[in-house]
Amino acid sequence: MDSNASRAVDPAIGFLLLLLVVALASWFPSQEAEPIEPNFDLPTFLPEPERLASVQRADAALAKKHPLDEQANAVLTEWHDFGRIEAETHGNWEDGPYREATESITVRLSRYWYERGELAYRALGVRAQRQFESAVQAVLARARQDGATESAWIQAHPQDPLVLELQSSAGNFLETARRWGFVTRTGHLLGGDSALIGLHFKLRWFRMVNEIDDYTHLLDPQELRAIWRWRVSGDIRQSLESRIDFAKKVRHIDSSFPVYAVIGNLYAQQERYPEALAHIREAVLDEPFDSQLASNLEHLVDRVNRAAASPEPKQ
Repeated sequence: MDSNASRAVDPAIGFLLLLLVVALASWFPSQEAEPIEPNFDLPTFLPEPERLASVQRADAALAKKHPLDEQANAVLTEWHDFGRIEAETHGNWEDGPYREATESITVRLSRYWYERGELAYRALGVRAQRQFESAVQAVLARARQDGATESAWIQAHPQDPLVLELQSSAGNFLETARRWGFVTRTGHLLGGDSALIGLHFKLRWFRMVNEIDDYTHLLDPQELRAIWRWRVSGDIRQSLESRIDFAKKVRHIDSSFPVYAVIGNLYAQQERYPEALAHIREAVLDEPFDSQLASNLEHLVDRVNRAAASPEPKQ
């Protein structure tokens, strides 16, 4: 369902429906309760393990079907060399060695894809992803054990085997993970497991192959749903417009996703109240007995009406 266009409901009928909702609510009076305050916060949409379990089983079976051979091991070795250079240069594209290493590994991985096929490339990615997740988790656990942030612990132990494994398997990932929101203040992965960073790695693995412009056909719908939900509310790098776009994409995959409420809350957070009101009104039509939505709607109606009654500032 596209939230760009209003549903084909006459405005007068829509208003009458809202009045009917209020009438029904008053017909069945509830016990005296504290009024619900408007709240436009969004939950951090994290991957749901049960939805990804079948994908993970399929990945494990694929890796087993394509055991490592000499060519695959050579590609992994070059991938690890690239990771070390990325860590040393902090992923700075202006740094010549990093730029050269990126170009080299892109050619190498693209060749493996074309020579061995998509399934073999996927299987090799499953193995690289396991190494990535394990290395990240190990360093975070050791840093927590020592009461330090991961960055401070890495700087204090540059030759520790865990750091060396992290750099070869994950490059400079942990340098930016906290800034992106993947790592919490307590040094844990967001959500408590590696599902989110695993999806992040999988995306990067596919994007390393030349000519793959659209990754969506390479991922399971449940993986796309998890990634796009995260980008709606958890990925702090996303703009408002990008978050709204991802919310609409999630709705195409998951018809239960409350796209109108989510987009309305996003607009309200930016104090764009007319747009927020339009979407929350649609959300109330979907969920007429949701008391939080009703409170949000009332608040937005008040904000929009007060803004309309205020005189325009003189130029």
